[in-house]
Amino acid sequence: MKLFALLSAVALALSATVSAQNTTCSTLADRHIINLAQAEQAIAAAQAQAASIRVSASIAVTDPSGFLVAFRRNDNARLLSVDVSQRKARTVSLFAGAFTTQVLFNLTQPGAALYGITETNGGLVALGGGVPIFRDGFFIGAIGVSGGTSDQDVVIANAGVQAVGSVRA
Repeated sequence: MKLFALLSAVALALSATVSAQNTTCSTLADRHIINLAQAEQAIAAAQAQAASIRVSASIAVTDPSGFLVAFRRNDNARLLSVDVSQRKARTVSLFAGAFTTQVLFNLTQPGAALYGITETNGGLVALGGGVPIFRDGFFIGAIGVSGGTSDQDVVIANAGVQAVGSVRA
């Protein structure tokens, strides 16, 4: 019985501590991480651009760690574009926004400085369409687009970025 009382007291103390800490948590903006509303805004702008150039695309937005924040697959987008768009965004995030996937293409060719790196981290993608999102000088996330040519995917991704931030710090 004494053990139960002791454990109850410890649990109560821990719960009070956690509750007090939660009132002082930082926001996503404080931590410079894209939020869901921003991610959805980027996707909407990218979708509008895709429609204007008649491309059915999958569009993914990740946070700076490469975790998915939002995703949309347009009607008639190829099934393989689902995975490729998410990997493009994740690839940019894993490089902390230092490269677009289009820039990585040349860096990952045989004999180039990063040759073979696309085989790491579960498979990186070095095709155009992965673009960093910066806001107020901070890397807040990335957008990945797949469905058109690499050049079309870049145009679509840049439209999404411009809706919420910029491509460079």
